[in-house]
Amino acid sequence: MSKARQQGGSSYAGLRQLGAATSPPTSPESAVLERVPNPQPRKVYLARFAAPEFTSICPITGQPDFAHLVIDYVPGRWLVESKSLKLYLGSFRNHGAFHEDCTLAIADRLVDFLQPRWLRIGGSPMVARVGSLATASRKPRQARKGATVAATPGAGGILARAAARPRARPPPERNAEHPLAR
Repeated sequence: MSKARQQGGSSYAGLRQLGAATSPPTSPESAVLERVPNPQPRKVYLARFAAPEFTSICPITGQPDFAHLVIDYVPGRWLVESKSLKLYLGSFRNHGAFHEDCTLAIADRLVDFLQPRWLRIGGSPMVARVGSLATASRKPRQARKGATVAATPGAGGILARAAARPRARPPPERNAEHPLAR
């Protein structure tokens, strides 16, 4: 048992998967996400998690779809514990859904669980298929009002926003060097 988990009053005492043998979840619904307190909650910074071997099952053909996912978020009070996130993403391996649906489901679950200031999930298919992988972004305040952002790279990569309220400022310029811009 790790030293941090032995300390009963530790902010990591509630973690059940990290440092323990854990069986893979059988579905996204049964997967358990865990979180830890953000050690720098007043600072605005980007946390990134890459999943280069994300897999789900095509609901039409039953064949596996492979993708490289990148999850970017600006944490509020919480950070996602990475082992629990890996297990959650792995639970999609036998889940029958298009990547676009998986991407939005992941965004919804992370926003509800972590309450980040901002979150974006993007990626690219690893094999050629019809369509392309979605990018999903959510701001928690707007998400409660139903604003979910989703765009496909095939649509020029421009994010489309569901109208929850007018924007106070224009969207940032797209960075052509960003890994999701490819």
